[in-house]
Amino acid sequence: MVITAQDIKKMNVRTIVELPNHILGVHATESSVSLRGSYMDRALETLRESWSVKQDLKSPIPIGRYGSINTWLDFEIAQVSGSKVKSEQEEKYGLYASKEIPLGGPPIKLRLGLRWNVYSEFDPAENPEVRLAYDRANFSLQLAGIRTSNTPTFLQRYYESSTTVPNPDLGMEKAMNYSLSLWYHPKKSVMSLFY
Repeated sequence: MVITAQDIKKMNVRTIVELPNHILGVHATESSVSLRGSYMDRALETLRESWSVKQDLKSPIPIGRYGSINTWLDFEIAQVSGSKVKSEQEEKYGLYASKEIPLGGPPIKLRLGLRWNVYSEFDPAENPEVRLAYDRANFSLQLAGIRTSNTPTFLQRYYESSTTVPNPDLGMEKAMNYSLSLWYHPKKSVMSLFY
């Protein structure tokens, strides 16, 4: 599916939330649209124009006596073109599911999650998440391990200016993140520490 900036302008939407409804006929829950205007680098006479559309759909799925699994489905379509950039359009689709499990006794909760992304220009990525939280009335302690995958931007891969050189062969960045966080929230303020 190819959508141009002119197509978006022709849709004549009144609010940002309406845009995905015009594209796919879905009911929008959270949306973001970025229409970036032209940018001119006079040293290289470079003209760049880009836009992106993002949509998030959220819904819990009941699983009987075990409560529900929280799910998110999102997609993003982005395009760039310019005098020093070949026209590119890319899509990203993501599915995320998480389940919070109380561990009984003290207020300890385990949250398990999995995010799966499919990209038009990169290999699919699976990113698991594990969080263990201890919550009390005035403080919370959390230990987390999350794998993340980030794709390089259009600018990093395709844009040339007087200070940058394009690198279309940049790959996906993958990382494993660990954190230990403490939130202290007395009656009128909040303090947080994390590592």
